Amino acid sequence: MALAFDAAVGYPPRLHKHIPHPVVGLGQLICFFDRHWNREEFTSSTRRTLGVLALFIVAGGAALLGWIIQLALPSSPWGEFGFALLASVGIAQRSLYEHVRDVVVPLENGSLFNARRAVAQIVGRDTADLDPSGVAAAAIESLAESYNDGVLAPVFWLLLGGLP
Repeated sequence: MALAFDAAVGYPPRLHKHIPHPVVGLGQLICFFDRHWNREEFTSSTRRTLGVLALFIVAGGAALLGWIIQLALPSSPWGEFGFALLASVGIAQRSLYEHVRDVVVPLENGSLFNARRAVAQIVGRDTADLDPSGVAAAAIESLAESYNDGVLAPVFWLLLGGLP
């Protein structure tokens, strides 16, 4: 059901305006820890210890929040619906589809400039000199990697451990 919700709706941009996606918040928290706890003036031992602590705070906090939410959901069809709706937030199949589609459509229409611009949103490399096959290859590589990170792994862990 969570996969169906994500496929149908994803994380709507209108919602994102008011409530940023949880992954954005986690990213900001990780950046905070990196800025304040991964400083060159700290010894490598201190940095390692603070990194482990950051890992426990981020992962443990997310797991604890998921556990609390899961316990709060009623044992009813409405609770199952709420579970699936909340779980869909952790799955990125619709977003992945939309990002790759944004590369494919201009490629099919012969707009290499727009295809390069779209693929630059999903890859970390310079796309300015990519030919059409290079743009397509970059999109496919990103699709494969992001499928593992944004669909397969979240669904696997959801099945194994629920929301936590």
